[in-house]
Amino acid sequence: MPADQKLLLAVPVIPKGKRLVGEARRRFLEEIKPAYRGGHSIEAIAGQSTRSCGSIRQLLADTPDIELRRRGGRKRRRRGADRHTRASSGFSGAVWR
Repeated sequence: MPADQKLLLAVPVIPKGKRLVGEARRRFLEEIKPAYRGGHSIEAIAGQSTRSCGSIRQLLADTPDIELRRRGGRKRRRRGADRHTRASSGFSGAVWR
């Protein structure tokens, strides 16, 4: 499912060094939640807002109504991994790499 680019563009840019506390933190969190729920990665949100990935992750993790997704993308198989097994190829020498 492609993520909606408008959700990412709605994430505000926070100046470097500015601390997010109290009401500002709550407002910022409310603005990044739709982007994360819409499929954008923590890295993409961090890049848009100029905050670190760790700070974005911590904000989302501290929120009870957000369940963090597992790390990484889809798992890729090595090219030809299923074709080059010893049992199917009849090769009894060195191990395929």
